[in-house]
Amino acid sequence: MMKLSDIPKKKPKILIYGKAGVGKTAFTLTLGEQLQTLDLDDGVNTGQSLQDEFKSERLKVDIVQCLEESPVKSVGFGKAKAQLMKVANSCNKGDYAFKWLGIDSYTGLADAAVRFVLSNSGVLGKGPPKIQHWGLAFNELEGFLAILRSLPIGVVMVCHEQTTYIDEVAHIEIATPGQKLQAKIPRFFDEVWYMKMKHMSQNKTARVLQTQPTPSILARSRSCLENETDTSVGFVEILKKL
Repeated sequence: MMKLSDIPKKKPKILIYGKAGVGKTAFTLTLGEQLQTLDLDDGVNTGQSLQDEFKSERLKVDIVQCLEESPVKSVGFGKAKAQLMKVANSCNKGDYAFKWLGIDSYTGLADAAVRFVLSNSGVLGKGPPKIQHWGLAFNELEGFLAILRSLPIGVVMVCHEQTTYIDEVAHIEIATPGQKLQAKIPRFFDEVWYMKMKHMSQNKTARVLQTQPTPSILARSRSCLENETDTSVGFVEILKKL
């Protein structure tokens, strides 16, 4: 038997989603040398060009590129999956060199998973995916997320948003193929943060993390991070508040 107070705290698994260009990648890269990121979007070069107080930290992030290299061949998902297994094995041996693993982004990962299945089926570039292809891709994605969830290190995954309409009311969701997968993704994460721009005054805006849900926006913080937390302090300082 074990009391609740005896259960050790685990490193959080964090999902951050929002509009393209809102600053999700730049924010996660402020983890600096603590972070190794699997790049599936070719978007981490933001960390090279952005000029602010965190530039030197961003340049210390270890990047593993898992990009597609050919329109007729799929390699991105296979690279990401192989690297994830390397991370899991290193964690089991206790010699993984980083405290955090990043996925940038889930949107790119999902696209790569579909291409991976189509390529393995010999039909990549020969028409849209069929039902069986979607099913296989969803299984690959769920398996990938399950391994992420099991890691003893922190995980931060970036995702884009999509808007759906229910009774003519807009709902902002995690961008992913498949309605069932949409409902399953949050259970793999302790924190689900929606990153957005907030108007502070007439001439000032801030990038903030919405951590509490509304009828139209999915968000959650098991660590009770304050709603609309300002990201300008960087990821490391925000982690201290969890």
